[in-house]
Amino acid sequence: MYTRSFSISLLLGIIMVCGALAQTLTSFTTQNEQGITASSTINQVIVPETKKLPSFSQFVKEAIESLEKKKTEGPHGYLMVDDYGKFTGVTETLSYQGTSYMWNECQPGEVVKINNKSYTPAGCSYCSGLTLEIFHKAMKLRDRYMGITPVKENWNGIGPKGIFVIKKLWNVIPIRYADTKQKVTDNPCPAVALQLSGIGRIITLGEPDKFELVQPYDFCDFSRSNGGGHSVIFLDWLRDEQNKITGFKYYSSQKYTQGQGVASEHFSDSGGKVLRDSFHIGRVYDDPAQDTPNQIREMDFVL
Repeated sequence: MYTRSFSISLLLGIIMVCGALAQTLTSFTTQNEQGITASSTINQVIVPETKKLPSFSQFVKEAIESLEKKKTEGPHGYLMVDDYGKFTGVTETLSYQGTSYMWNECQPGEVVKINNKSYTPAGCSYCSGLTLEIFHKAMKLRDRYMGITPVKENWNGIGPKGIFVIKKLWNVIPIRYADTKQKVTDNPCPAVALQLSGIGRIITLGEPDKFELVQPYDFCDFSRSNGGGHSVIFLDWLRDEQNKITGFKYYSSQKYTQGQGVASEHFSDSGGKVLRDSFHIGRVYDDPAQDTPNQIREMDFVL
């Protein structure tokens, strides 16, 4: 009798243990089928793979590719005129936080009179307008990649007035804040605009010893010995047989490429006209987590 009772008790105990184990395993399997990566029964946390953010240069490259495609599909050209609210050197109107700040509201074939002259600006651009458009489109592409919708866009605290300040600096126009009459900067250019906004940094402001730090798809502007200047996206260096930097390839808008396209120039000490000490380069940080405090005030400005 004792032996039989013990056997039955033992059998019941085994059944209970097996049942509990089966329930635990079933619970663990169900949790994993539902995508839960941690279990209370096993001291292990499985961290899902994080989506790596590409370098910002990849978004710049994609923006350029879209402009090249656009050039094959419709009107294009170089046009260095401004008509506020109608055409300001970009191939299409640019808006940030619901505010338009650069314009091309012209339809194909539409004739627009600017300063008593007739133009057909649809699809046209000029250099600083196009490089600002590329910056704008690259920022939008990164936002989309990160799942940020236009209604939630916020480029390091830049507001609808601040974007106009950046626009002026990008176009190398000296401005002052309207309330204090203080200069925004003594050196307006894209590189300084990026640094002041905190979304990027200066690579070089004409220091030749920093030229080797320059990378493809950096934002660049420069002056020439004949008094001209240009705003471009840097692509690559041109070098002589001794590997000395003599010039560079770039992407921008110019007459001889009929608007957006690839071009090249040499420095004034290497048979060209570009002044080395005016060669400015800026770069957007790859990750918004790298941004530094924004110094662009949300304020109107005066020239």
